[in-house]
Amino acid sequence: MCAEIAILEAEIAGFERELEDCRKREQDFRRREDPAQDLFFASEIFELTRERLRLEVEIDLRRKKIRRRRLGYGDAPAVAPSGGFPF
Repeated sequence: MCAEIAILEAEIAGFERELEDCRKREQDFRRREDPAQDLFFASEIFELTRERLRLEVEIDLRRKKIRRRRLGYGDAPAVAPSGGFPF
């Protein structure tokens, strides 16, 4: 279990580096926009925002996976009751 947690933590560190780079590039595009000169980077900002959000989700998922491992839970899917909906 410790090896798996170490792998997940290394993945988080890699995603955090990518996330920081993505944030810097997004801020740079936002700073360089100039409405007076009709200079916009909407598509670049959109793609970087989408990438930033994806990286945040990847980090969050791995943190939750680490937490589950430390609590002793696996990744087995929850089993639905055989009678259908529980309510």
